[in-house]
Amino acid sequence: MSTFGKREGGGRRRAIREAVPLIVVLTCRTHSHEAVLVDLSTTGARVRGSELPNVDDDLVLNVEGLAAYGVVRWARMGYCGIEFEPPIGLGQVKALAHKVTLSRGLPVEMRAALEDWEKGTIR
Repeated sequence: MSTFGKREGGGRRRAIREAVPLIVVLTCRTHSHEAVLVDLSTTGARVRGSELPNVDDDLVLNVEGLAAYGVVRWARMGYCGIEFEPPIGLGQVKALAHKVTLSRGLPVEMRAALEDWEKGTIR
């Protein structure tokens, strides 16, 4: 049995999760799915969508320049849990969370300008 997201003796997750409501693309062997990233940790992610991959599907989760390899471990009621293989870095999780925090409440044009500024394409 997989210990993904669980701690011995109580079912609590080992890795701290960050709420990062971003659009992700889940690329499987035969097709891709768009979904909303609900939360993210170094060991996995929870996503929401209308058409999601099946349990045990291998995939690549793509979001904001991050590409993480993983396997769908559970799926129910429009959500699925993905276990990363290998885990991603804590710095990547924090960077995405920081990006969400910075852009909360900003109009689309301002978010785009912020992204351009972060990339160094404008001053």
